[in-house]
Amino acid sequence: MSTINERKAIVVFLDLEKAYELAILEALADKVVKGNLLAWAKGYKQNRQARVTFQGASSDFLNLENGTPQGGILSPFLFNVLIEKLATTTLPNGVEIFIYADDVCLVSTDRHRSRQNMQSAIIQIENKCKDLGLKINTAKTKAMAIKQSSPK
Repeated sequence: MSTINERKAIVVFLDLEKAYELAILEALADKVVKGNLLAWAKGYKQNRQARVTFQGASSDFLNLENGTPQGGILSPFLFNVLIEKLATTTLPNGVEIFIYADDVCLVSTDRHRSRQNMQSAIIQIENKCKDLGLKINTAKTKAMAIKQSSPK
C-alpha cells in the first residue's frame, strides 16, 4: 500500500505454478557454478523417486519427472537463484514487481498509462517465465483497481 500512496493503481497478483519443482540448473550456471558442484546439483535433480508411508503401509515408488523436492535442503537456494532472474526484469515506468516465494505482484501507478504499462509488464513477465521454465497459474491470477481516498 505504501507504493500506491494515495494514487490510483492497478494491481495484478500472479501465482507461479509448481515453481519449486521447476527450478532449473541454467540459473546456477549463470552464477558461475561449474564443474563438480554443478554436476552434483544436476544429480540432485535427476532420477528422483518418492513414496508415501501411512500407518505402516508404504506405496510403490513413483518416479519424479523434474525439479527439486519441496522441503528439500537445496530447493529454496535453487529457487532463489532462479527467481532472482524474474525479480530483476526491467518493467515499464510506473510498474513495480514484488515477489514472495512463488507469488508475484505487479503494481502500476502511472496516472496516464497505467493499463498499457501493466499489459506490457504482464507480457514481459510471461515471456521471462517461459524463458526460465516457469508457468503462470492463470486460474489463480487476479487483478484489481485501487483508488485510495484521502482521510477527511
